[in-house]
Amino acid sequence: MVVHAGMPKAGSSSIQAWLQAHSDELARHHDTVLLVARTRRAPDGGNGLTIEEHRGGGVNIGKFVTRYLAVGRPRKHIDRLVDAIADHAARHTGVILSSEGFAQLFSDGDEKLLGGLESLARQHTVRVAYYMRPQHTALEAAWRQWGFRTRDSPAEYVRRLAAGLHYERTARVAVQWAPSVSFEPRPFRVDLLDGGSPVTDFVRTFLPAVDAAEHGEVWENRGLHLDLVNALRDAPATLVGSGPHDWRALRELSRLTEAWAVPESDNVCRSRLVLQAYCHSEFETGNRQLLARLGWNVDQFVPALDDASVDGDLNQLDELWRPRASAAERRLLHAALLSALRRARDASMPAVGELHTTAPGWPEGTADH
Repeated sequence: MVVHAGMPKAGSSSIQAWLQAHSDELARHHDTVLLVARTRRAPDGGNGLTIEEHRGGGVNIGKFVTRYLAVGRPRKHIDRLVDAIADHAARHTGVILSSEGFAQLFSDGDEKLLGGLESLARQHTVRVAYYMRPQHTALEAAWRQWGFRTRDSPAEYVRRLAAGLHYERTARVAVQWAPSVSFEPRPFRVDLLDGGSPVTDFVRTFLPAVDAAEHGEVWENRGLHLDLVNALRDAPATLVGSGPHDWRALRELSRLTEAWAVPESDNVCRSRLVLQAYCHSEFETGNRQLLARLGWNVDQFVPALDDASVDGDLNQLDELWRPRASAAERRLLHAALLSALRRARDASMPAVGELHTTAPGWPEGTADH
């Protein structure tokens, strides 16, 4: 069995899109099934969560992780998951579970989950696919996906999230509590991924019976431009969603803006150096210990900066990620985007170059400006 445990913003959506597109092929030709979490109406009128074989729709089993965390991590939930996995493993050659939500449980050292996987590994081969993104790019990606829609300041959000990015500690705890499980960190860096992409790397590494040359490429859930994100921090919920995990709203925005050639501001460029300096100081000692154990052909996961004038004080992010546009300019941007999204929902997605025509009466090129 393979547990694809993320991490978030490390190719998870692309891998899940590939698994969804090829689930029938995996089941028919390789006797490998995907397990998903489904909400079912219980006899008492409540909603029960079941672990079932994928029969269509999304493959992310994140509903299980969300429910498990929401009710205080009871052991009975893990027992139910383990029983479902064992049942399918007894009847099929392969079983796959995928959710970037698992990454939090591994980084927390969740003893119940690790113990459950250890019990499975005594009878089956259990492999954990754990895609690690260099911490400085992981923190920026998280802000662009979720952080800008919270009430946290950039420094607060980044500092809180960084606590779960000690990869060496995560790997060490996983081996300690689940020694029979093959915990396999994979590097989310183009120069280190097999084939240069997470989908190719996942197929070749964890599904060796599948012909990797015929799998096709997928790139899902691209992040928004950082300057655009910061201009959307005070945007209405109708534009960016009702909360940080309202993925539908953000996916629509991403599709609308992914082709934009947004020139990066000096502040964004400077903020990346601050993140890199902070993460090199905070994580690279542990990173190097892990790299040595894994045998990856790389000296540094978060490279050191050549510019000694940049320090890693995260408080600088509060100013560097402050919106550059005025409140009035941001309101105009929000209105233009909302208008474009409404048109996209009513018809096919308009060409990016047509965005300025979605607000009648605006001067030519206003949206570009």
